[in-house]
Amino acid sequence: MIFTELAYLPLVVFSLIIFALLKNSQRGRLYLIIVASAVFYCWWSPKYYPLMFASIFLDYTVGIMLSKNNNTFFRKILLTFSICGNLGILALFKYSNFRLLRWLYEQLNIEEAREELKIWLAKWSKKYSKLCNWVEENIEETLTFYNFPKEHHRNLKSTNVLERLNEEIKRRTNVVRIFPNRESCLRLILALVVEIHEQWLESRYLNMDILREKKIEERIVVEEIAA
Repeated sequence: MIFTELAYLPLVVFSLIIFALLKNSQRGRLYLIIVASAVFYCWWSPKYYPLMFASIFLDYTVGIMLSKNNNTFFRKILLTFSICGNLGILALFKYSNFRLLRWLYEQLNIEEAREELKIWLAKWSKKYSKLCNWVEENIEETLTFYNFPKEHHRNLKSTNVLERLNEEIKRRTNVVRIFPNRESCLRLILALVVEIHEQWLESRYLNMDILREKKIEERIVVEEIAA
């Protein structure tokens, strides 16, 4: 639920009315705020209610313990535990499905990846038809790195290198802030890209000799088939 949704207004009005009626019950108002907040934050995905209530219970319990203990060292431990616990819950929320298809990019070659994909689609197509249809239509574009040598897969199967490049361009352009014209900005970006390219060559980010050898092997195979 978001503030611009039509369902948000009835929730607010209803909560305010109940809140006013509970003017003699602080505990009742507290429970009302908890329930209204839960409805608001988990409106789209009720399956995440356990995660939200786990966070609430953790913080509430730690808060009670902090109020009853004056030992500075112990209070720091409790606070650290609360922070780590909430970060763990957040990680579970964000990354619990992170490996949903990650194993697909850890196969030996594209043929194995396609076979594993078929098995995965057959397993989940009935329960998650829309997701499987989307995966079937788009996943092939993400498997192109299998056409490169295996030694390059680790660097090519993610967008990390592009993200780092974009971050560096943003950092350098933010230093200048105002460019006199478009061409001056392009010159700076071009010089930066050339610099990064030279760094990659020096650090052997991608060993192009391996790629050349693979291309030669592929050419020999094609010539043998043609003969």
